[in-house]
Amino acid sequence: MTIILGMCDPSGEGALLPHHPGSAGNRLWKMSGMDLETWERSFTRVNLIPGTKWDRREAAREAQRFLGSRRGGEPVVALGAAVRAALEASGQDLSGVYFLPHPSGRNLAYNSPKARRFLRSTLKSLAAK
Repeated sequence: MTIILGMCDPSGEGALLPHHPGSAGNRLWKMSGMDLETWERSFTRVNLIPGTKWDRREAAREAQRFLGSRRGGEPVVALGAAVRAALEASGQDLSGVYFLPHPSGRNLAYNSPKARRFLRSTLKSLAAK
């Protein structure tokens, strides 16, 4: 199953939950164009840091742990520049890791219809894996 990897959970309620209007998880699900059942069945959603505050040092340690624990090289969709930096700094193999802009409301990348189409097609192709 494809893993969607976020930063941390500011709400403390769970990783990238689609049920919270306005949250990153909700925006990502909506942009995917999938129905909720397909979305939840297709992806495991986790955060690099289990806590509620982002910390670069902790992220670097967790990136090592996360990449080392991948069984069978399942695909990973890493969200945002901070997660990307932590994964790249690990020095581990990033085969099967897809980097997408973070779906926060502050990120303007998804104002582009082309970027939203790319996200939708990437997630739909990975949902089948």
